[in-house]
Amino acid sequence: MSTISRDDFARVDIRLGTIVEAAPLAEARKPAFRPVVDFGPAIGPFMSEVLVLGCPDADGEVCLVTVDPAAPNGDKLF
Repeated sequence: MSTISRDDFARVDIRLGTIVEAAPLAEARKPAFRPVVDFGPAIGPFMSEVLVLGCPDADGEVCLVTVDPAAPNGDKLF
């Protein structure tokens, strides 16, 4: 696996958001969902690429990655 430099990572704008809705994506070949994510007022309403992170729990079910609830939507991760 290759790695990226700190400078490369810093150029990527990664923001915190809250999934407020998720609908099944019927046209997907594998089970998938179309999320609606609230990025807060700083980002505004527009279409964007979204990466939702998770991992399997002990039962093999999806466990989404979360952050401290004190972090507001739209904050930049670093």
